[in-house]
Amino acid sequence: VKYNRSDNLHVFEYYKILLNHINLRLTYNNNIYLNLFNKINLCELNLPKKYIIIQPCSGDKIRELSVGKWINFINQINNNGFYCVFLGIGKREDSIINRIIHGLEKKHFNTNLCDKLSWDQYLTIISDSIYVIGIESFACHLASALKVNNLMLKTGITNDATWKPYD
Repeated sequence: VKYNRSDNLHVFEYYKILLNHINLRLTYNNNIYLNLFNKINLCELNLPKKYIIIQPCSGDKIRELSVGKWINFINQINNNGFYCVFLGIGKREDSIINRIIHGLEKKHFNTNLCDKLSWDQYLTIISDSIYVIGIESFACHLASALKVNNLMLKTGITNDATWKPYD
């Protein structure tokens, strides 16, 4: 199947083309919501009722901001009274998050949950957050799917038409 990035297709439209090519028809309901997961109680994590998710890392380092920029940004968020929960995966991302938290003025306003959540916990913590802030990554795409307010920071290396929320 030929696909030209200049076609500005949303990734969902591209998948439809691929599936149609093998005679599978994919339909989409614009009112679909991602609610087919087991929302669980997160009491054991001892989080406040209101928190902001921070996703500072991505599988692609070129998308990421410097640790110093994150420290400045999170200090402003914490100084406005907001608690932050950091998400990520793997040793590299855990190390970056630990360096960010180490540089913060209010370390006690932040929690690193990188590699510490099950799938249902991950979905629940994002769906229960008041906001998700991060670079273009899975957490921000998931927040969009769950209808959670989010700010996705982009470096411009990806095509907006491909990865914007699908409507």
